[in-house]
Amino acid sequence: MLALLVAGLAACGGSSAATPAAIEIGTTGGNIIPTKAVLEADGHVQGSVLSMRGHGPPRHLLPESTVLSFDRQVGAAFAAGLASRQCPGVLPDFASAYIAFKGKTVTVHGNCEPRFSALWNKLADATG
Repeated sequence: MLALLVAGLAACGGSSAATPAAIEIGTTGGNIIPTKAVLEADGHVQGSVLSMRGHGPPRHLLPESTVLSFDRQVGAAFAAGLASRQCPGVLPDFASAYIAFKGKTVTVHGNCEPRFSALWNKLADATG
């Protein structure tokens, strides 16, 4: 009985590493076609915000180390209070950028949130 319990726990994964969550980035609003890229937990990339704008081909699979790094970076930014913002002086016909992670979406209209912009740009570059 004990052997079955131990085997069952081992099958559940004895690793302390958490499974990364999917990360979605994109643009919305304004007078452009919305864009979206989703970095799945397994490293697969669906869509591309950059290739839709003519900045290169989308990447279809990212290494596990990259996925885990982004999971930590986005999680830390959200935990540190990264919040949606409407930047002053930004015209309504410009699109807003967003990052969605674990059921929360942060949207920034403009460039007044440097932490958000840096993270969004890293994700966009990585996903192609």
